[in-house]
Amino acid sequence: MYRICTVFIILIIYCSGCNNNSVNITEVQQTVKGKVYNDYHQALPNVKVKIGEQVSQTSYDGSFVIENAFAPYDLIVLDSLNKFGYFFQGLTIQNPEINIVNPSLHPRVCVMNVNLPESIPISFGKLIFTDTNDFNYYADITGHNLTFNLNLKDDNPVTGKLIILMYSKNNYNQIISYDKFGFKDNITISPGGNITVNFLASDLTLKPGLINVNINMYQKYAYEDKSFYLNFGKNIYQNISGNMAFNQVYGAYIDFKIPAGLPLNFSTLFCINGFSDSTNFVGPYQQQFLVPNGIYGLHLDVEAPPALTYPPNNYGGVDINTMFSFIGVYNGVFDVVMLDSVSSFNYYYYTTQKSFDLKWINKIHNTDISKNNFRWFVESISPSYYSLDDLLNPDHSNLNSFNAHSYTFYFKTK
Repeated sequence: MYRICTVFIILIIYCSGCNNNSVNITEVQQTVKGKVYNDYHQALPNVKVKIGEQVSQTSYDGSFVIENAFAPYDLIVLDSLNKFGYFFQGLTIQNPEINIVNPSLHPRVCVMNVNLPESIPISFGKLIFTDTNDFNYYADITGHNLTFNLNLKDDNPVTGKLIILMYSKNNYNQIISYDKFGFKDNITISPGGNITVNFLASDLTLKPGLINVNINMYQKYAYEDKSFYLNFGKNIYQNISGNMAFNQVYGAYIDFKIPAGLPLNFSTLFCINGFSDSTNFVGPYQQQFLVPNGIYGLHLDVEAPPALTYPPNNYGGVDINTMFSFIGVYNGVFDVVMLDSVSSFNYYYYTTQKSFDLKWINKIHNTDISKNNFRWFVESISPSYYSLDDLLNPDHSNLNSFNAHSYTFYFKTK
């Protein structure tokens, strides 16, 4: 399908008398066609999207169209329950893909039953379903007969590969060998479905080799939670969950093993979760690193979480003109979250700036916020080289690679 977009260039020239000096201002008028999803990547219908004075309602597949938008533009999203508002500052992208929190929808579930041959001993292993793009599901192999639920992002079926990778661990719970590998292709799952997949011993005859990986972290991260996982999809970085981790690893000098000789392409991701506590920066973080296969002596550091600087905690004199600020060692995209305890409305402000006032709140939700109690925090949600356009670009494969969370502060409005 070809994306159709109308673009006009408007050139405005200001002249003063007979002065030969002129200022050229170029604006791009464009049609913005995007999609809105929830955090299960389900399409969200009936969501209000605003650019300037123009308003669009998302259709059944989460899509919206707003014409005659002048870039850069600010985009506002209001969820259908009117409990969440999102403000994206200074976009130029023509096809943004937006993920928001929405409690009104639940994941579409497909039940999968997987049977492994009794002749194969069960030690440790992973079962991975992937469409080799952005749908990746992980489950631990705990026996010969497995049943689990897969959450689909919408009402459409998904076709992909079902991968089995089994391995052995030593007494320190570290992988020492990969013992069996196999996969079934063209497996289709559907919302509300219940399917059974049977593996034979002949499907699991490949014994992978080993590649050693060595990582040197700074000593201050020696006691943080670290793990790695293998990703067979196109989207490299994922929101990591417990079942995705192949191995927990420990210390500042880390060795682990990944499989060699697999007939499918995969990426190795090294993940670190921790809590920064220093003079200027405090808060939890998660960061993922793409690890080149066979690397030895890779030296890694993590980005520090942002720190709130103004207004101070429990400040009582805030209005819409109060300048908020925070410190971040790195640039990139920040998510400022404001939670109104009176109306229970959640405001989200996506920006690359480190200071702002609250006028954007009135653009999301035209209401009187005076005499309310708020709590707020800031998340750094992208690598330092990301723009907001990069974050919303559906063609980028390295989203969700970094998240660092400031402390939460409180304030009261006048």
